[in-house]
Amino acid sequence: MLKPATTISLFAVLGITVSAIANAQDLPQSAPKTLDTVVVTGTMPGPSLWKVTNGDRTLWLLGTVSPLPKNMTWDSAEVEEVVSQADEIIAPGGTKADVGTVDVFKMASLARSAIAATKISGGKELKDVLPEPVYARWAALRTKYMSDNRKVERSRPMFASQDLYFRAISTAGMTQEGVVWNRVVEIAEANDISITQTRIQYPLGIDRRAYKAGIAALAESRIDDQECFARTVD
Repeated sequence: MLKPATTISLFAVLGITVSAIANAQDLPQSAPKTLDTVVVTGTMPGPSLWKVTNGDRTLWLLGTVSPLPKNMTWDSAEVEEVVSQADEIIAPGGTKADVGTVDVFKMASLARSAIAATKISGGKELKDVLPEPVYARWAALRTKYMSDNRKVERSRPMFASQDLYFRAISTAGMTQEGVVWNRVVEIAEANDISITQTRIQYPLGIDRRAYKAGIAALAESRIDDQECFARTVD
């Protein structure tokens, strides 16, 4: 319960406010002014760091997410301190295929059938295979992010939703590139710290018969990808 003095103070403020509003209504109204656009920017916090120790050995784990804003400014002070004192940096994992000249020709010969496998069979479009409410949401998003791409209507739902996702994050100023990792590399190079690559490289070695069978299996598959599509457009 409010004390009497506090209650009186509140009523006094309300009285002043009502009086100010009444006086303002009596003043001549001026034309509304349009203010210049103000862009507010800030520094994002840096990624989390976890410290793991074993005797006199210390391992720092750097966590990050994707996608991130393309031109994100983030507070890298803590990361800089840890990286600059490290003896070694272990790069994120990944894979890379070494494609030979012969494999390039094999891939080119399979390109047409591979592209066909990503399309809806029978000359149908998304509107023919999707529930009306789902297609309505898709159509609105396609107009917003992919108005210049009418061909996507022929794509199977899982491929169309993937195209939409990448176009949407790009339009929103996001990227899946290593915004944080690129900064780590800069710090490591500036401090002459070695970076150990963990990416696996392997020869692609295309078996044309096997790839052709895989493409045919994809084209004939009846994967229920509409649920994934619906989740993406939602």
